[in-house]
Parts: sequence; C-alpha cells; structure tokens
Amino acid sequence: MQPLRLTLNAFGPYKEKETIDFDELQGNTLFVISGKTGAGKTTLFDGIAFALYGKASGSDREDQRMLRSDFADEDIHTSAELVFQIQDKTYRIFRQLGHVKKGNKSKTGDKCEFYEIREEGEFPCVDRQMVSEIDQKVEEIIGLTPDQFKQIVMLPQGEFRKLLTSGTENKEEILRRLFKTEHYKYMNELLKEKKAKLEQENQRILNRMEQLRAQIFSLELADDSDIHELASREHVNANQIIGVLELELRKNKQTIEEVDSFYKEATKQQEYVQNQLFHAKQVNENFSELEMHQNHFTSWKEQAEEMDRLKSEVSAAEQAKLIIPYEHQLKEASKEFEEGDKALQQLEAQQTKMENQKQQAEVDFKKEQENAGERDKISIEVNRLEGFLPVVKELEEKKMEIQKLDAQLKQGESQLDKLKERHELRSKQIDRLEKEEELLDKDSDKLEAVRDELRLLREQAMLMKKYKEKVVQIQTGEASLKNKEAVYLKEKEGYKRLEQAWFANQAHVLAVHLHDGEPCPVCGSLKHPSPAATKEAEVTKEELEQSKKRMDEKEAVWRELAANIKAYQSEKQALEQELTQHELEFSNPEQKYQEIVEKGKKKKSEEGRLEQSKARLNECKKELARTRQEQKQSDTAVNEQSSWVSQLQTDYQSKRAVYQQQFTQIPESLRILSKLEAEISNLRTEKQQMEKRWTDVQENYRNVQEAFTKWTADVHNLRENHIKRKQKIDNLEKIFQEKLEQADFTELTYQQVKWDESTYQSVRKRLADYEKQGYQLEKQISELKKKLEGKSKQDVSEIETVLEKWKQETKVNLEKLQQLQQEKKDMTFYINQLQEFDLQAANVEKKRMVITDLYDTLRGQNPKKISFERYLQMEYLEQIIEAANLRLNDLSNGQFYLTRSDRQESRGKQSGLGLDVYDQYTGQTRDVKTLSGGEKFHASLCLALGMSDVIQSFQGNIVIQTMFIDEGFGSLDEESLLKAIDALIQLQQSGRMIGVISHVQELKDVFPAAIEVHKTKEGFSKTEIIVK
Repeated sequence: MQPLRLTLNAFGPYKEKETIDFDELQGNTLFVISGKTGAGKTTLFDGIAFALYGKASGSDREDQRMLRSDFADEDIHTSAELVFQIQDKTYRIFRQLGHVKKGNKSKTGDKCEFYEIREEGEFPCVDRQMVSEIDQKVEEIIGLTPDQFKQIVMLPQGEFRKLLTSGTENKEEILRRLFKTEHYKYMNELLKEKKAKLEQENQRILNRMEQLRAQIFSLELADDSDIHELASREHVNANQIIGVLELELRKNKQTIEEVDSFYKEATKQQEYVQNQLFHAKQVNENFSELEMHQNHFTSWKEQAEEMDRLKSEVSAAEQAKLIIPYEHQLKEASKEFEEGDKALQQLEAQQTKMENQKQQAEVDFKKEQENAGERDKISIEVNRLEGFLPVVKELEEKKMEIQKLDAQLKQGESQLDKLKERHELRSKQIDRLEKEEELLDKDSDKLEAVRDELRLLREQAMLMKKYKEKVVQIQTGEASLKNKEAVYLKEKEGYKRLEQAWFANQAHVLAVHLHDGEPCPVCGSLKHPSPAATKEAEVTKEELEQSKKRMDEKEAVWRELAANIKAYQSEKQALEQELTQHELEFSNPEQKYQEIVEKGKKKKSEEGRLEQSKARLNECKKELARTRQEQKQSDTAVNEQSSWVSQLQTDYQSKRAVYQQQFTQIPESLRILSKLEAEISNLRTEKQQMEKRWTDVQENYRNVQEAFTKWTADVHNLRENHIKRKQKIDNLEKIFQEKLEQADFTELTYQQVKWDESTYQSVRKRLADYEKQGYQLEKQISELKKKLEGKSKQDVSEIETVLEKWKQETKVNLEKLQQLQQEKKDMTFYINQLQEFDLQAANVEKKRMVITDLYDTLRGQNPKKISFERYLQMEYLEQIIEAANLRLNDLSNGQFYLTRSDRQESRGKQSGLGLDVYDQYTGQTRDVKTLSGGEKFHASLCLALGMSDVIQSFQGNIVIQTMFIDEGFGSLDEESLLKAIDALIQLQQSGRMIGVISHVQELKDVFPAAIEVHKTKEGFSKTEIIVK
C-alpha cells in the first residue's frame, strides 16, 4: 500500500480542509514530517489509519471523539479521505464522523465510502457502503489487520519498542494479533470445556452404576445366593455382578416352570368345582322361582270377580259413548240461542240513543251551512294582507343591512384609530433600535482584536507553562543524575577492586608454579626474580561477572538519564527561542506565567462582554429588520383600512336614502313586519278552524247516517235468527230422547254410566293387563314343572368348602409365580443397564483420555511449560529475530545480535518469548532491557523491519511499500544516527516510501523532502511540502 493523497477536514488541529498530495514530494520516497510539539504531525498518521481502518494510529487515541477538531465550526463534519495504490490498482476511501449538533440529542453525519478508481471513473468496492463491509474489504485488499498495520507499516509513539521490551504476556498478545494464532487459544478453551463435560458425563455414569449396585444388592434373593457374598466385598466390578445375576436368572427360570405347573393344576380343579357349584345353585333357584309363580297365580285368581264387574261397566260406557255426540249438538244449539237472544236485547236497548245522534247531526250540519259567507270573508282578508308581506320583508332586510353597515362602520373607524396608534409606537421603537445598533457596532469592531490578543496570551501561557515544566524536569533530572552518577562510580570502583583482586590471585597462582630454569607461561623468561608473594581475598569469576553486570546496569541508567536531560535542555532552548520571538522574559517563569494568566482572565472577561454585545447586535439587527417590516405592513394596513371605512360610509348613506323612500309608501299599520305576520297568522288560524269545523260536521253527519242504517239492519237479522234457532233446539231435543230410549237409558242412568275418555282407556288397559298376566303365569309354571321333573333341592355348603380350598391354592401359587416373574424382570433390567452403562463408561473414558491428551498438549502441560500456540509464536519470533539480526549486525558494527530466551518464567507462566541480546565484545548474553536508549532504538527498528519481512512472507502476495516511523531518533548519538539513516535509505532504495516524524535536526538536513506542520496564531495547523 502506497498513499497518493490524504485529505483531512476538521481533523485534530486542522480546522479546515487540509490536503497532503504525496506526488508533490517529486518522487522522494524518504521524507521527514517536522513541526513544533502539538502542531499535528502524528495526526497525519492518525488520518491515514482512520481512513483505512476507522481507528487512530496509537492505542492512547482510540476514542474517535478525540479526532474532531476543537476549532471546527458546528456545520463542518470531521472526515478523512485517502487515495492509495496497491500494485497497479488505485483506490479511494472516505470516512466521516458524525457529531451532536447544538439543539440535537443524537449525532448525525456518519458516512463511509470505498471505491476503485479506473480510467472510466469510480466503481464501488462493496455492494453496500456500510462500515462492516468496508472494513472487511480493506483488510482483504491490503492484506493486513489494523494491528498488523500499526506494527509493521505505521509505528506510532509508544508502540515502537513494545515487541522488544514488553513482557512475555504482551509479546504473546502482539504475536497473536499479528499471526492470528488466537484460534489455538479458543481451541484450547473448547477442549477444556469438552474435557469437563466428559468428566461430568463419566461421573454421572459412575453414579448411576453405583445406584444400580445398591439396588441389586437390596434384591430379596435366596440366602445361598452369591449376590450376598458380592455385597460384602469392598471392590466389585460390573462383570462380576452380571455373572451372578445371570446365574440367578437361570435358577429363577427353573423355579418359574415348577410353580407354573402347580398353578395350572390348581386352576383346573378350581374351574371344575366352580361348575358343580353353579349347576347346584341353578336348580335351587328354579325351585324358588316355581314357588313364587304359583303364589302369584293364586293372587291372580282372587281378582276374577272384580274384573267381571269392570267388564260390565265398560260395556255400558261404550253404549253411552254412542249418545254423547247428540248431547253435544243439543248443548251447542242452546248456547247459540242464548247468545243471539242477548245480542238482540242489547241492540233494542240502543234505539233511543241512535235516534238522538241522528237528530243532533242534522242540526249541526244545517248550522255550518249557514256560516259559508263568514269563511269566504276571512279568506279575502288573508289574501289582502299576504300581498303586503313581501314588500315589508324586503324593507326589514334593508333595515337590517343598514344596521349592519352602521356597526361595521363604527368597528372600522375604531380599528383605524388603533392601527394609527400602533404605527406611531413602532416608529418610536425603530428610532430606539437604530441608536442601539450604532453603539453595538462599535463594540463588535473591538471583538476580533480582543480575540487575537487572547489567542496570543493563550499561546504565550502554553509556551511559558511548557518552559516552566521543562525547567523543573531539568532540575529534577540533574539532581537525580548526580545520584545516579555517584551510584555508578561507586559500583565501578567496587568492580575495579574486584578485578584487581582477581588479577592478583591469578598472578599468585602462576607464581606458585614458577621454578628457576622453567619458562614463564606469560613472558617465557627462565628467571623469576620477584614472583607474586601475596594472595588477595578469594574472588571467583562469577562474582567478577556479577559485579560487571551491576556496573553496566548502573552505567546504562546514568547514561540514559543524561541523554534525557540533554534532550530536555534541547527542548528548553527551543522553547526559549519561541519565548524570545514573543518578547517574553523567562528569568522567573512562574511569576511571568501568572501575569499572563491574569491578563488572559481580564481579556477573557472582556471577550465575554463583547461576545454578549455581538450576540445582542445580531438580535438587535433582526429585531430592527422585523420591526421595519412590520411598520411597512402597518402602512399598508392603515391605507387599506381608511379606504374600507370610506367605502362603508358611502354604502350606508345611499342604502339609508332608498329605505326611507320605500318606507313611506306602506300603510302605517302594516309597516312593522312582526305585527303584519302576527295578524296574518291569527286570520289563517281562524280560517283553518272554521274550515275544520265544517269538515268535521260533514264527516260526523255521514258517519251517524251510516251507523243508524247498520243498526236497523242488524236488529232485523237478529229477530229472524232467533226464531230459526228455537226450532233447531226443539228438533235436537226430540232426537236425543229417542237415542236414550233405544239404549234403554233414562237421562239419570245415562249420566251415571258415561265416562270420560281417559277413564275409559285406563279401565280397558287394566283388563287387558290382567288377562295377559294370567296367561304368562300359567305358561311359566308349566315350563318350570317340566324342567324340574325328576329333580330335587341340593345342599351347596360342602361344594363351597372344596371350592374355597382350591381358590386358596391357586392364589398362593399365583403370588409366588408373580414374585418370581418380577425378580426375573428386575434381574434382566439390571443386567441390561449394567452392560449399557459399562459400555458407555468405557466409551466416555476413551474419549476423555483422547481429549485430555490433546488439551494437555495444547495448553503446554510439559516440563518447558510451552503450549502449542506458544510453540508457533516462538517459531514466528525466531523468524523475526533472524530477519532482524541481518540489519542489527550492520547497525551495531557486529556487536549485537538478538536471541530468543528459553529461561523459565516465574509463577508457572509460559516461557519461550523472552528476548536476550548477545554482546560480541563481552561474549555475554543479557536481557534486552539492559541496552541503552540508542541501542534499543536500533534493535526495535530491526525487529519492526524483520517483522515486516516475515509477515509479507506469511501473508503470501502482500507487498509492504510504505513505512511510517513516529519519533525515536532523539536518543541516538551521531554515529548511531548516521547508521539508522543509512538503514532507512537502504530500505527506501528497495522501493519503499519511508516517512519519519522527528525533531532531530540532522534528519531534517539529510532527508531530501519534508512535510512541515505550522501552527497558526489562531491555534489550528497548516501543512507545507518542501523539496530540497
């Protein structure tokens, strides 16, 4: 991946749109990014990382909210756009952060785009422009995860030396992210979980088998059963129990066959005796039934006399039943005669009333005929008054219209007065606002100048504060430096003493073995005039090496602190130059800082007052514009209202003149509409009443005439029917008497033998039931006598005793058989269960052993405490170290090369990822933490480059064409710096683009191109590309 153009908007210290076009570097692929502290150099790296992965380059800036510029206007969104090239393809990616605008509760503006740029135009790289899909596609195209990108392409502040100096656990996490070995960790956790589940399953099976053993040992088997002997043992396996149960099962089968034979014989005997008892009881029941039927037949014969009497009564009732219809006809005719006679009497009683009603109707009819002239007179008067009604109504409407116009005229004149009054008040308000606007304009002109002064004071205060802190750091560091130097010199003096003692001891050892005439092993002399005669205190080689190691450590601490103080002094001088540019005295930084702060507070207060004035000015201008607009609208309203009032006055006067002229033409008594309508209404009512009376009289006369005619006809008809009904009754009476005589009944005896239908049917049914009962009893007695011929009653007690004996025998054998069958079922069940669980336990144990072996292998259950994941990471680390040593050998003049340490970690932690450095000068291996600051930088740079090489080979076709390094060169001496520059140049010559953020002047001088980041007086930053 090689960047072509980076565009930032409202990003970090960059207030507005900032574009870095890498083509302006004019092919220089080695450049430095320089600028003052806090200007925004690292922000350029953050912009590239954010555009690609949605995250900043450093772990301390992962909160996206920190990326938004504090200088940006509310309406401008924070965004980063990167155009980059991979091999022969060009891409554009754009990410925009949403933010919460004033007055909103949620953020808006989130946006993300990813396109491939071709000659024909831009083509989307994803189906949907969504963050998740774009993130996945970016990793796929670049071939690096965000962590890999930060570790080998963009080396941010604080991340550079992590792989070199961090602990084993941190190295493990770094390598896990870079080489994606986390799935081995997840596999380890999965196996652990599976192992625990198998152990739980195995324990469940064992518990169930233990329950089965307890149930088996509690079986009620024979005393000589082997199961009781097994129950007394401490350890018994499943196969032993199954063998004993199978033996007991065979015994059980033989016993079941014997008991089943006894049970079948007892059942057979029980059935035979049961049949004997059944036949004996049946004979006895037949004799009892015969006796009962004979008793019932005797009772039946005793009812014969009563039944004969009922038969005679039924015969008489049947003859009377034939006469009943004639009796009913006679009664009906008598009833009709009585009802007709009663109706005739009622009509004859109404004769006087009907004649009076007829006479009164004729009188009323004649009277209303005489009132015809009065009715015509009222109709004429109504028509005359109704002729005036439309004219009077029209006058009334004109009167109402004139009154309405009068009311509107008064209201319009009142509204016109109010409009003129408000117009005058608004004119005074406009004058007041114009004067206030003039005063506020003067304050607004001062605001920008005050803000410039305030920004200058803030920048001065920040510089002074940094200078003050830097002075304290230097003072503290110098005080500590003296202590560190003293500790180092003391350690060095001790080492010299030990070294001298060790050399003296070595001389003494040689002197003891020197003899005259024999050559000295050191100088070869045959004469030894003054050999070493004294021996110092015993000093071992190990003690000397430990002292040397302590001295080196103290020296490294002292020199690192000295380098830091030197860097602080350099930064202090840069700050003094900036303070001098601001014409600030820095002899007493604390006092000067407080003075600047006080000035800033006063300016801030003045700024607040002026901002309020500016805000009020905006409000005043808006209010003035609104008031002028309202005044303009008011002028229009006053003119329109005046025209409307004039028009109303004209209409009112013309319509009033027309009304007065028409009003005088109407008779005085008819000028009032309400009185005219009331008079017409009264006359109409009177007319309607008279017409209604005439209609009612005519209707009544007609109804009375019709009623009188109907009454006369009804009386005539009833008199004729009365005679006919009398004759009919006489004929029916004669026929009824003849029927009585024919049946030899008197009227009294007829009434006595006559039954109603329900009584007749009830008696008939009783007689039929009696005859049927007698027939059935005779038949049942005959059949039983025939059936019992030659038989007698039997004694069943002896048979019942024998039956009870066989029932008891059957019950005992059945219970024993059921018990044996249940024992067989239980033992069969337990055998099957034991076999099944024994097989399950074997299978589970087999799986558990396999899973346990895999789990122990993966988690590093071995003497070296190395897991499978750690083993792979160690291999990757070995490859990185091998690639790093190729460059470290040149940078250190062959002094150092890195090795992987196999030392055991404390507290049982996994080992294998420690880093040591072998020193060719001393021939010793030591921890990389003992390296000096510059040596650590060289080692870290080589590790980063080595990691880049390994990941490229690991990822396949991935080509890393770019590397950005943030800081780290300040701790190098001149020689080391030149070597680091040579290494970067060699790397750049291999085709990579190398960008370095640094304050070191030598880098700025050596590198052919630079991106300068300038901080403006307003606080935000700008960039400039400089090519030498």
